[in-house]
Amino acid sequence: MIAPTEDYGGYRLIVVPILFLADEALTTKPTAYANDGGHVLVSYLSGIVDPTCAVILGGYPGAFRDLLGIRVDEFYPLFNEESRPIVTATGAHWTASDWTESIELATATTYATYASGPLRGCAAITENAVGAGTASCLSTRLNAAQLDDLIGHLIEATSIQPLASAPREVEITKRNSSEHDLVFAINHLAVDAAVDLGLPSHDLVAGCVFDGRLAAGAVAVLKVNRT
Repeated sequence: MIAPTEDYGGYRLIVVPILFLADEALTTKPTAYANDGGHVLVSYLSGIVDPTCAVILGGYPGAFRDLLGIRVDEFYPLFNEESRPIVTATGAHWTASDWTESIELATATTYATYASGPLRGCAAITENAVGAGTASCLSTRLNAAQLDDLIGHLIEATSIQPLASAPREVEITKRNSSEHDLVFAINHLAVDAAVDLGLPSHDLVAGCVFDGRLAAGAVAVLKVNRT
């Protein structure tokens, strides 16, 4: 996680989740980032008010309207047990919960559509070409598996390569030095997991060569030499 004011350099994909309050800088930075080839995903209820909590005029999503290439003309919140089916461009069937929005397309295209209810046939998820990059809008809440699928679609589109071959439940991050990489792996599963870095590594926690198996609930710090 990074603050909206931090440098986006080095990131191929930025996710903006429910960033309700936004100032001009928070509009300019992701737009410049996308123009330079970055990819942005903005969720519902983002960019609605300015730093004084005054609603940004001209239509929702306010600060991010031009970046996303859309205009939201009405909010359609859902009751706790209420949901709406969504169909994606690839034919996947997802479920919208908590919140939906009526989207008018300006320059954006539709990736997923509401399949029933008052917004039937309207865009639920959009994609907009911005310079060398893209900006997508998610107008509703998805469950964890469906959100993983959406992020996976964006990762594939941006050609981001994983740090290792491992189950999704294995959390992996990397820190670099001039001579080697340190890969931190945390297994959130209740069973052992296979982790393949593609290169030999030494587990600094266990004090031995890493054999590619990470025990249930275990943590490994893997030193990978570049030469």
